[in-house]
Amino acid sequence: MKKYRFSAVYITRDYYPMFDGCLFKYSKADYNDINVINVDMGSTEENLEIGRGICSDLGILMTDETADSMEDGLRIADEYMTRNGIESDWMICFQHDVFPMTETFWDDLQEIIDEIDEDRVGIIGGNSFSNYNNAIEGVKSGEYFGKTKTGRGMLLRDILKNPYAGWYKDLPDEYYKSKYFAVESPYWSQFIINRKLFREHIEVDPKFVFELWGDDLAYQFLSKGIVNISVPHLLVCHDHALKSGIKINAQKLIEPRHDFNSSQMRFWEKWGFRWGIRNPEVRKQFEQLKDDTYDEKALQPFFFNINIDDGPLDIDLKSKAPTYELR
Repeated sequence: MKKYRFSAVYITRDYYPMFDGCLFKYSKADYNDINVINVDMGSTEENLEIGRGICSDLGILMTDETADSMEDGLRIADEYMTRNGIESDWMICFQHDVFPMTETFWDDLQEIIDEIDEDRVGIIGGNSFSNYNNAIEGVKSGEYFGKTKTGRGMLLRDILKNPYAGWYKDLPDEYYKSKYFAVESPYWSQFIINRKLFREHIEVDPKFVFELWGDDLAYQFLSKGIVNISVPHLLVCHDHALKSGIKINAQKLIEPRHDFNSSQMRFWEKWGFRWGIRNPEVRKQFEQLKDDTYDEKALQPFFFNINIDDGPLDIDLKSKAPTYELR
């Protein structure tokens, strides 16, 4: 049994060369220290055969069942771990161009898991650089304030204005000095999901093929009164440029990326407003439908009624988040 209470889960469609070409190549944390599970999501037969070889060489476990959506991939991974006696309480999900930027990443994550009340937290998010060179410099100097993204939001007052533009980024310093803080939605490119609460509260929605799937999971937890948090010192990098030179089917998108694709429209239908900084009607849409869409347990109205500049909040949503001493 690995010493960590989490396993990494990848949901892959044709991107298998990214494992050794990017993730394992650039990660500062050692993937040999954790269980890594891969769920295929409709790769071509040729790419799937290549993927089996890559996963075998790297010690990545592959499920037999194929996912039809990202959320379904988590279900398959969760059931696979149960059947095979893999004792992990959390699933950490990276996109294929996202990786840890510190050697102590796994230990730091485990420390957070051990500290929080696991019955109250659905998702733990990290803090992401979008440029690899900036990430190296930021980790070395400890000066990453404002250069990273620690979450996403649409409901908080002023989060759609500059400099935030729908992100928990360029925040007041007290956010970055927090050990963790409550967020509307962790940054979807890397998050850690609570398996117990996933099984108890998440209804897999196959209509979220790719876009906004992490935000839907965060909202499902919020709707049940379960908090999501982000951890500023869990540093990762999400640099699209690192795909360069890796033989992948990069042009075959899982779904078109635009403001009105099927996932975007599903979010609007399900949660009462259209996600996206280019939607100036967010607060109006939410205000009109919140009473019909959200019951008394839901935390979405709480976020709607606070301001991003009010500062970081603890899991209880009443007190200030605990502080963290930079190492």
